Amino acid sequence: MAIAAAAAAVSALGLGIYQGQQADKQQRRALHSQEQAQREASNRATSQQRASAMEEARLNQKKPNTNSILAGEQAAAGKGAGATMLTGASGVDPSKLLLGKTSLLGG
Repeated sequence: MAIAAAAAAVSALGLGIYQGQQADKQQRRALHSQEQAQREASNRATSQQRASAMEEARLNQKKPNTNSILAGEQAAAGKGAGATMLTGASGVDPSKLLLGKTSLLGG
């Protein structure tokens, strides 16, 4: 009878160890699952924050005043064909284009 009681105690101990190991594995899986869910939630939050910042930047970007640019160009066109910001209203003096020669072709 003592042997049967000892065998029952050993099997109960073995069963207890096995159940403890199974519970430990389950806890590790649950912890891993929770950590993964937190990483994914953090990544989604970061992605949404970036998207929101980009959308806000897109909405707040400066736009050129095309009406004033067009008016300035039309006013400059009225000064004559030779008028640029570099030459002014009189254009370029043809004698400065000769480079010491008598003709534009160098002859």
